[in-house]
Amino acid sequence: MNRGQLANHQKGVNLLQYNVNKSRKKVLIGLFQDPRLQEIDVLVIQEPWRNSITHGGYNSQSTFHPVEEINQNTRVSTYINKRIPTED
Repeated sequence: MNRGQLANHQKGVNLLQYNVNKSRKKVLIGLFQDPRLQEIDVLVIQEPWRNSITHGGYNSQSTFHPVEEINQNTRVSTYINKRIPTED
């Protein structure tokens, strides 16, 4: 395979890093409802909102799998698009 063919077969990863400043209603919900988010492979949320009872992050019914440690002091939440295969 020559260099030109290799370039045609490579695909990048679309990553979005977003600081929501612990705001679920004003920022996080709207972010997950944005149709442009479907183009993102990995979503990294800085200063995520945390549920004060379960300490989990925002669990939208979106097309993303949350990948996180359940902890009230978590400073980053990572979400992987469900179109990308993951292991359980």
